[in-house]
Amino acid sequence: MNKMSEALLKYRPLQIEAAAESTGILTGDVAGLVAAIEAHESTPDKLATSVFPQSVLVIDHRLAELKLQEIVVLWIAKLSKIIEREEKLLENIKLAIRVLSIDCRLTGDVETWDMLQLADTGARLEKHFEDTEGMKLRFNEKQIYWECGETTFSIDGQGYPVDSEGNRLNGNFV
Repeated sequence: MNKMSEALLKYRPLQIEAAAESTGILTGDVAGLVAAIEAHESTPDKLATSVFPQSVLVIDHRLAELKLQEIVVLWIAKLSKIIEREEKLLENIKLAIRVLSIDCRLTGDVETWDMLQLADTGARLEKHFEDTEGMKLRFNEKQIYWECGETTFSIDGQGYPVDSEGNRLNGNFV
């Protein structure tokens, strides 16, 4: 195994597929991609279109002049962004679970939780909320409420600020 294939195999197959699809249409599997790279790794300046059989990857015509090494560099950059995005998503989920658990709004078995909804909730809690009258709220993670100076608001199960009657405030996350 060589450097380019080793660099790719540090990632999960679905991540590698996503990176490859950013440069063309993946018609084969990750094993086929890696095999093609390993077969041509000693010639990194070879055009990528001649490295990958069409049964494995059809490279986007706009990238047809790129060499194998350049395609792999693009994939590694894409993979770094994928990892970064996945880590942020996980942070948002953890924040939402922690906050909603403390506020007794998360019940049931972890397998029944909607992870995408938790990620959305966590993302909301990291933003500021500006109501229609211009009041800017920030979420206090320690006290588990939205605040603007001395004024505080509870949260609902999706992380939105709510008034004393449980109604969501009108406004936007910024």
